Amino acid sequence: MCDSPGRPIMEEISKASPSIRSVENNTHMPPQAGLEVRRSDRVKKNLISFAKKFLVFMVSQVGLTCLVIGYSIMGGFIFMKLEAEQEIQNKFEVGFTRQLYVKRLWDVTQNLNILFEANWSARADEIFKDFQQNIYKTVRETGWDGTETEEASEWTYAGALLYSVTVITTIGYGQLTPRTFWGRLATIAYAIVGIPLTLLCLANIGSLMAKCFRFFWKKIPRCQCDKSNRQGRILHRKSDRGRKSYTYGNEEIIDRVVESPPDHNNTVVRIPIFVCLLLLAGYIFLGAMLFTLWEPEWNYLEGSYFCFITLSTIGFGDYVPGYHHGSWHNQAKRVSCTLYLLFGLALISMCFDLMQSEVREIFKSLARALGISKSGPDKV
Repeated sequence: MCDSPGRPIMEEISKASPSIRSVENNTHMPPQAGLEVRRSDRVKKNLISFAKKFLVFMVSQVGLTCLVIGYSIMGGFIFMKLEAEQEIQNKFEVGFTRQLYVKRLWDVTQNLNILFEANWSARADEIFKDFQQNIYKTVRETGWDGTETEEASEWTYAGALLYSVTVITTIGYGQLTPRTFWGRLATIAYAIVGIPLTLLCLANIGSLMAKCFRFFWKKIPRCQCDKSNRQGRILHRKSDRGRKSYTYGNEEIIDRVVESPPDHNNTVVRIPIFVCLLLLAGYIFLGAMLFTLWEPEWNYLEGSYFCFITLSTIGFGDYVPGYHHGSWHNQAKRVSCTLYLLFGLALISMCFDLMQSEVREIFKSLARALGISKSGPDKV
């Protein structure tokens, strides 16, 4: 019996296009299974889209700022958890040690049959010397602050937050340091990740603040005075067949500067260097007034000294707010100090950006005056 004439044609079509077989196979797939496949594909696409948007947001300025703030908050909780219990234990050990030395002093007094001042003073002097060495060792090794409260006074959340910020900003006061093994290990890991992240964030914030400051500086009305007795000033811009050239006054006194309409596309707003220095000095003096009010033992010079050492990231640690007893009852002041440090570092980054741009323009003008560069000053 011979095959039907249409059968070879259908086999060739089936071999040539595998998609026809897949369609035929899918027709036998249960509806519920097909729905699950489409749903899983949709979930995968949504996850990939969300991951891309999240990475773009994290790289942006707002994302980096939020990431640094969240990283600092997380660091405060971590270091408080690791160090607070050890601080409380050290306080109890100091109190127990003091009681031991009191007992030794009483034993010496009781064992002497006749109390002579010289004998008792010599014995007591030995006991107090041992106690003095023990207290010095305790302060050096455990960072004891002289209090014996039943709760942590240094490694509170505000203190741990301030510590985490000083770590990632490389200030490092040194008056508050981790004493446990896990606290020191966490500091190393925390700094490795946090320092590059913070520097990148401060650079981005400084650049954004510099753009905003240039915008407002451009809007400030300033007096445009006529220049005289200046050599080498630009008189006007000429156009010769679409090419730009510049005329310089080198032979006569210039009474008026004739300027062409500014090219807003190429205009660079220049901020004088002394303005940036005034901003930094004003911020330091404002912080000095604030810390002098908070710290009754500080004078205005010591407050200014602390602000300068802090904002320059030197961080000696000889003056630290809240270190003396009874000088900082409100924990919110430590958070305010943390915000002062972060905003101050961003302000320094902005001023560096503005001064760098101004110095670049000054050297360009100097190069044109010396004839090193022949390009015209298309930037003002």
